[in-house]
Amino acid sequence: MRAEIPERADQVQQRAHRPGRKPHFDRATYRRRSAIECTVGALKEARAVATRYEKLAIHYLALVQISIIRLLVRRLERPLSHRA
Repeated sequence: MRAEIPERADQVQQRAHRPGRKPHFDRATYRRRSAIECTVGALKEARAVATRYEKLAIHYLALVQISIIRLLVRRLERPLSHRA
């Protein structure tokens, strides 16, 4: 998987006088990747998911699904003004 990281402003200025291929940045891919990373980070806050407390795969999958449901319920309980 390619890295999708925006280029810093100071790097753009430094690269302006050098010819060559400019780094590619796709904003939509960056947003999708960021959403996935934030979701995985939120799942890791659940200690049992982060430490893989359950040994059987089916039990671990159920634990991940319960954690995702908790995240969704928590997000839905927030007022509309705080939704991103």
